[in-house]
Amino acid sequence: IRITAIEALGRLGREEAIPVLTEILEMQGWLFPKARARLSSTA
Repeated sequence: IRITAIEALGRLGREEAIPVLTEILEMQGWLFPKARARLSSTA
């Protein structure tokens, strides 16, 4: 099942959606672990 970023944000609150989105992006090779750590620290 593919979930778009917009769908994920619509179903979840912002704080819930950020880790989910980083996970999706990471799985698709768009995010590196460093970028992910940076994202979660600003959340």
